[in-house]
Amino acid sequence: MGHLPPEDLSREIERLWTRLGAVSAEAAPPPAAPAQAGAELAWETVSMLKTQQRRREAALAEAIAAKEESLKVWRSRAEALQQEAEELRVRADGSDELVYGQLLDAQQRLELAARALEHEREERRRLEAALEESRARITAEVERAREAEARWAKRETQGLIDLKDVQTSAERRQQEAAKADEAVSALKGSLSEAKNALEKTLAELLLERHERVRVEEERERALKKTDEVERHLTELQKLWEEERAQWRELWDRERSTWEAQRQELAQWEETLRREREAWHGELQEKEKSHLTFTDSLTGKIRETTAAAEQVAQRMRQIESREERDRAVSAQAGVEAGRTASVRARRVRAAALALAAVALIAAAVPTWRWGAEWRYEPEATAPVASLNPAALAFDGTLLWVADWGGRISALDPADPRTAVREISIPAGGLYRPTAVAFGDGRMWTLDSARARLLRAMSSRPETVVAAVPSPGPAPTALAFDGSSLWSYDAANRSLYRHAADEATYQSFPIEEDVVPNAMAWVDGRLWLHDTKSRRVMIYALEGGRFALKEKHPSPDAATVGFAVLPGEKGRRVWALVGPSAERAQPALLRLRLHRRIPFAIF
Repeated sequence: MGHLPPEDLSREIERLWTRLGAVSAEAAPPPAAPAQAGAELAWETVSMLKTQQRRREAALAEAIAAKEESLKVWRSRAEALQQEAEELRVRADGSDELVYGQLLDAQQRLELAARALEHEREERRRLEAALEESRARITAEVERAREAEARWAKRETQGLIDLKDVQTSAERRQQEAAKADEAVSALKGSLSEAKNALEKTLAELLLERHERVRVEEERERALKKTDEVERHLTELQKLWEEERAQWRELWDRERSTWEAQRQELAQWEETLRREREAWHGELQEKEKSHLTFTDSLTGKIRETTAAAEQVAQRMRQIESREERDRAVSAQAGVEAGRTASVRARRVRAAALALAAVALIAAAVPTWRWGAEWRYEPEATAPVASLNPAALAFDGTLLWVADWGGRISALDPADPRTAVREISIPAGGLYRPTAVAFGDGRMWTLDSARARLLRAMSSRPETVVAAVPSPGPAPTALAFDGSSLWSYDAANRSLYRHAADEATYQSFPIEEDVVPNAMAWVDGRLWLHDTKSRRVMIYALEGGRFALKEKHPSPDAATVGFAVLPGEKGRRVWALVGPSAERAQPALLRLRLHRRIPFAIF
């Protein structure tokens, strides 16, 4: 039920005043008429006051219910925001270490948002306190209304009692006509008291109207404050949505990067596994072929020795026969003896030539087999890198480049601990796949953006120059003492760079190779082919590279190598990745020698 509008209340009060003035202005009515008019006026006044009080109570109850509902809604929204903030904190705490390092800025913004949320909670607590204070005021107003109702009930009872007294006095006036004047004066006095009571009632109604206006103003202010809080919470929710979208975008980007890297690593592992199996099968087949060749060579040597013995025995038989012939036919002519001697010498020369040809045919494959490389393990050291990509030697230290962009310097005497670690500020994504040193400079090959980076060896963390690589898929670097060389797998060509690296000369490679490491050794280019798992040795002759030798790879999972001179043959440092035999990357120090000692290295 709604409350009575101020205009209707004013009209009702004016009507009551008009009726009261009309009753008081009437001249000397009969004794029963004023009493009846006063009673009706009193009843209408009491009924109007009760109706107005009930409407006021209903309006207050509706206002309290609306405020309670609004508080419940805001509390539920605040709890939802708190729960969402907790979930975001849990997600932020459970992120990967790599993602945590990249999301520190977002965490700071989350902390700012959390402080803003705490500020909003403080404002909500203040609003709740204000609402509680308003509720207390409304409760006090309700109590006062109840007290007023009790007072009006008492006044109504007193009015009924007075009305009965008036009726009794009216009956007495009808019975006692002599006392009519006194009854009229008594009625005038009671009418005056009723008028005074009505004036007081109207004054209280005016006060209550003013109080109701004040309560309405406070309610409007509270609703405005609630609207402001709602708008602020809406803005905060938008901010949370934007932050969440940024988190989701960053997470999707990182997850796509991780998935691409994981798929790439899985492809590499599968390729390495297949190539390792193929290399093992090829090695076993070659071992079998070498054994077969050795057995056949041994058989041929035996057959040659047997044939030589047979030839010698035949020669002895021929000589004994000649002696017998000379003894039997001593009188034969000199020409016949000469002819037999010439024939014997020819037979002996033919046998010797046949033996020499057999020995030469067996010696050439034997020499090739004996000249093939063998690696003798000397030391193994683990590498503190998740994904090593390249190895280089600057004359003093070994440098290991990681796919993530970090480059570490290791002491060859004890490579288990890094002597120095650097991170090159490449200005974006940086994937070093090759490193080379020479003339006081360090070059790195960035496969992420296909470019060459140059720095000084004394300050390798400072990039001096960066130029695009000649091809789209650079894979290896090497320094020959005067020039820098690079290889591009897409163009299948070697490039000799000038001093500024931007000027270069191209040299195609005829063989189908995919090198991941190369080095210049004694004027020849050693190139590690990941496709055949062999070390290919080229010589630059007449403006083209000619393949001179092919040897087995130091390890099936080789990703880089460095050749060092030694007192007893050469020393090779091989950087190898994880494999079935090793759970983590490692550095292998190997001594390089031939299969048989007489094949001089």
